[in-house]
Amino acid sequence: MALPKGVGLGLHWAWVPFWGFIFGCATIISLLVIWLAQGHPRYKQDEATVVYISDVGADNHALFIVLGTLTALLFFASIFLDYRLRHTARIPQRVRRIERVSAALSVIFAFLCALGCILLTIFDAFRHQTLHWTFSGIFFVALLLSGLFNMIELGALTRDYRDNKKIKASFFLKLAVVIPGIIAIIIMGCLMKRCDDRTPPGASDYITCNGPDSAAASLEWFVTALFCLYILTLVFDMYPSRMTSRHRNTPPLPLVPPTQTEPGKKGGFFAKGKGKSQAPHGTITEGAGVPAGGVTNGHNAQPVIPPGSNMV
Repeated sequence: MALPKGVGLGLHWAWVPFWGFIFGCATIISLLVIWLAQGHPRYKQDEATVVYISDVGADNHALFIVLGTLTALLFFASIFLDYRLRHTARIPQRVRRIERVSAALSVIFAFLCALGCILLTIFDAFRHQTLHWTFSGIFFVALLLSGLFNMIELGALTRDYRDNKKIKASFFLKLAVVIPGIIAIIIMGCLMKRCDDRTPPGASDYITCNGPDSAAASLEWFVTALFCLYILTLVFDMYPSRMTSRHRNTPPLPLVPPTQTEPGKKGGFFAKGKGKSQAPHGTITEGAGVPAGGVTNGHNAQPVIPPGSNMV
């Protein structure tokens, strides 16, 4: 099934993660500004000095639901579009099984992440504390796994497209976002668990666990910011699709050296052959749309024009 033509100027399909990034940043900045403007209050008596973003969202419920839901939907749409664009070769497509499996798992966990994000905004931390933190756990774990599998997919693609600097740059960007996110989520969970274990029944967290709880709340803000940066990395993944918006069948970069249709002809950067080679299955041969003496690519069946040739 072919994707419809992208809308917008410049970014094309990359507008989707771009707006996801914008709404994600709007969520964090608006809630942080509100909390600071209010004099950084503690919304509950047993709350730590630094409050969780979930508590500020619960105090501004409508804003939290709207911005959180828009961010979650655009995040899932971005991951799914990345999957489809690679499937249709609008951006460098997957070749090996590990890439296809990792991409599929990334989409599945992105769906769970988006669902958890929407539900944690609806069931806020004040009125539905147990449900809220359950959905928060689903959100953070699914986000971690979606990012991890997306990073594995890109890491494998860097081996298939060794000369594609954009894929390598995107991989290292995700590495810089996902790895700190994994570490922060693990530490945040340990701190929250430590506070729960140390606080006696009926005692105030503020008295017994202000430091660790404040650190855990700070990490929640930090992980949410990394979530926005992760969405931003998808802009760089999808940006090359703008180059194929008008030429839907533009193939990805070749993975297999071109084969020659006639002996003694140079194949671009490849040395001239000493005899006629047999083209792999699916390669266009002479008489099937490739000029006589032309060179074809064995991977995507596209003619390769030798340097200095006047063929169009």
